[in-house]
Amino acid sequence: MQTLPKRSRISGPVGTLSPPLKRKRGGEVDLSAAAPMAPASEAEELAALDKALTALGFTDDAKLERVLHVLTPRVVEQMGSQFASSQKKTMQILAHVNKRLTAQPSMKLPLTALVTLYCDDTKPQIVKNFALLYVERAFQRADAREKAREILRALNGVAARSPAHAEIILRAAITGLAVPEKDLGMAGSSDDEFDVNTFSFLKQPPDRALFLKHALEYLLYQPNSFGHAPVAAPAPSPAVVAMRAVANVAGVVTPPDGGAEASAGAAAPPQVTASPPGLSQTSVARLLGPTGTAPATRDLAEKKLNLLHLFRRASDTTVPPPELLMLYLVASTDADHEVQKLGEDLLRRRCAWDTNRPLVNLEDEKIARSLYRAFLGGDQTVPEIARATPASPAMKIKLVNLLCRSVTAANLFPYTVQAIFTCLYGEGTTTFKSGGHGAGGVGTEARHGRAAQASLAVAAERDAEAAGQRRGGRWVWSCGGWRACYCWWRRYRTRRRNGS
Repeated sequence: MQTLPKRSRISGPVGTLSPPLKRKRGGEVDLSAAAPMAPASEAEELAALDKALTALGFTDDAKLERVLHVLTPRVVEQMGSQFASSQKKTMQILAHVNKRLTAQPSMKLPLTALVTLYCDDTKPQIVKNFALLYVERAFQRADAREKAREILRALNGVAARSPAHAEIILRAAITGLAVPEKDLGMAGSSDDEFDVNTFSFLKQPPDRALFLKHALEYLLYQPNSFGHAPVAAPAPSPAVVAMRAVANVAGVVTPPDGGAEASAGAAAPPQVTASPPGLSQTSVARLLGPTGTAPATRDLAEKKLNLLHLFRRASDTTVPPPELLMLYLVASTDADHEVQKLGEDLLRRRCAWDTNRPLVNLEDEKIARSLYRAFLGGDQTVPEIARATPASPAMKIKLVNLLCRSVTAANLFPYTVQAIFTCLYGEGTTTFKSGGHGAGGVGTEARHGRAAQASLAVAAERDAEAAGQRRGGRWVWSCGGWRACYCWWRRYRTRRRNGS
């Protein structure tokens, strides 16, 4: 019968940890005591790891959680060893831990110790990579308060992390922070541990900007907004029809779903998965994670509501209103009624732009460009897989309302002309409202735009007038848009005749 070791030495890259692995009464392995020792050789590290793997194998499931709380961070840290043989042995221990954890889905892991290990900038990158993997696994098994407490630590400096690490942290941030106040114990409590205005990452502009960008993508995600309609197969070519006729005469059965094309070597055109309005395929993959599983509709709506309540509790000094404008605009057009109602309320109270002291300045060029970019979608120079789709029709109506109030937006060429042509001739503009708002954009451009840009707007007006387009039995444009374009065109023609 194999005997258990009385003592094991688990060494790290800077020293040796010697936790006693002797078995206590009841079969539990004691890993509580550890003291830094002198650097170990490769043979000593391998011997210590072998003893740890043996002791872990003899630990029953009832005592495994307590053992893993001590052993997991130390084994992950051992990945930073300078010896390849030690790293290989460490991988064997982690593989054994993964098998035991798969059979115990409710077993908790030391989330606090793993986050501390990940946030330690003195550790090698390989240690941080493995630490984050187990942080993600431990995060799924922790309670709400522990999740929120530890994700706030991980969000500090998230903008400086690698993109792959930042995606994992931001997905965990939505899960840990977009929760009801009662789950965090904040209802009726004076504890400011989870007060939004005390979050240190929100006080750092790069970290705050990255978190708000991810929150905007989460609010934009509506899995039912783009549907799953099947794509019609293209008609077969004459050559394929002839081959099918010959095959039928010969008594060979050909499948009607393009089997002949495949046999003839014709490659099927690549099918591009549709994305929700305002998102790209890359953004959707970043939101859903490696599993790619879409959340349930009710769970998605609850997360969005809790995320909006999180921003509602933030003061204007913690998160400036201009940075929340796009989030509230998107929420006000959400498919869920409760999310839409809360988004409209926050947009009206926290992002007012039509008062004597507006909270959001629509003449800011950065805001105007963000509105145009949301309206038009991603730039054509961006690869299709990473190019954001244009906004939804309901979102476009709100965006045009704001753009028509800005003189700065009227002078942003070529965004102005692109937006006008999208309203008049783009896809999804068959409603009377879209056409009317397109005419409003033409009128705004004619009144406030530069001469070169305004002449293009008037040219668009003349083309539509010549075409005599009617939609739904009504003229596409409002009388105000027609009158403004005509008056500006007459003044422009008079100046051209006078040579001014």
